[in-house]
Amino acid sequence: MFLINTKAVGRAGAATYESHFLVVAAGGAGSQAGPPNHMTAGGGGGGLRTSWPGGSGGPDNTSESQLLLQVGAVYTVTVGAGGTDAGDNGDNSSIVGTGVSLISLGGGSGAGQGGPPAIGNLAAGNGGSGGGGSYDVSTGQAGGTGNPAQGFAGGVGAVNGSRYPCGGGGGAGAIGNDFATYANINGGAGKAVSITGTSYYWSGGGAGSNHSPSVPGNGGLGGGGKGMTYTTNASGSAGGSAITSDADLAGGTNTGGGSGGSTWYDTSGNCNGGSGTVVIRVPTASYSGTTSGVPGGQITTDGSDTVIRFTGTGSYTG
Repeated sequence: MFLINTKAVGRAGAATYESHFLVVAAGGAGSQAGPPNHMTAGGGGGGLRTSWPGGSGGPDNTSESQLLLQVGAVYTVTVGAGGTDAGDNGDNSSIVGTGVSLISLGGGSGAGQGGPPAIGNLAAGNGGSGGGGSYDVSTGQAGGTGNPAQGFAGGVGAVNGSRYPCGGGGGAGAIGNDFATYANINGGAGKAVSITGTSYYWSGGGAGSNHSPSVPGNGGLGGGGKGMTYTTNASGSAGGSAITSDADLAGGTNTGGGSGGSTWYDTSGNCNGGSGTVVIRVPTASYSGTTSGVPGGQITTDGSDTVIRFTGTGSYTG
C-alpha cells in the first residue's frame, strides 16, 4: 500500500504545498496641518506579518507558520492604500482563500493640535503600529497603540509649553520617539525582511513635527515620512531602504510607511501614508504560473523559489 504525502513540494500528485508570505498594511496619515492648524504628529507604519525567519513586526517578533496552499484554489490579495486625511488610518492588507485568512492592520493616524474641532486636538490612531501623539496642556498626549504581533506604539507628545513637539509614529520594528529630548522626534524604524532575496525595511513610522529648537525629525527606515518644523519650515530626512520608492513628507509608496507630521507652513495637503505590499514565495516546482494584478518584473526567482510581489489588488492560483 502506498501513501500520498499531500504536503509534498511539487505539483505532481500533491493536493497542497507550503508558501512563505509577507503582508504589509498601509501607513497612517500624518493628520493635516496648514492654517489654522499648528502641529501634527507622525502616522504609524502598517502592520507587518510574515512567515520568513526573523519575525513579524511588533514586540512579539514571531515568525508565523507558512501558508498551506491548495492546488487550484484562488487566493485573493488586497494591498491597502495609505491614509489620506486627518484621522485616517491606513487600509488593511490581506491574503484570503481556501484555508487562509491573513490580515495585517493599517497604521494609526498621527494626532493633530491647534486647529478647528474637526481636525485640531485629534487623538492618535491605533493600528498595526500606532500614530504619534500631539502635545497636551497637562500630561502630553499618548501615542496610538500598535498590535503587538505587527507593530509598535507611537511616541508621546509634549506637555504644553514653548516647544510643542509631536511624537513620531510607531514602526514595525520600534516605537516612535517621544518629546523627551525635544529634538529627536523620529519615526520608529521599520522591520527588515529578506523574503524577496534582498533585505529591505518595511513599515517605518512617520516623524513628528517640531516647534523649537528647529530640529526636524527623520522618518523611520522603511518609508516613514520626514517631519517639519514650525519656526523655519525645515524638514528632516525620509526613511529609506525600501524596495520601491523613498518617502518625502508622505509615506513611501508600497512600503507601508507612515506619513510625517506637518506644520502651519505646509499647505500641500500631502500627509498621506504609504501604500502596502504583499509577497507570496512558493517553491518553483509548485508554482502554478497563474496570477492577476501583478505587473511585469514583480515575479522573480530566488534560489529554488518563485517570489510574487503584489503592489495592488490581485490573486494567485495555487
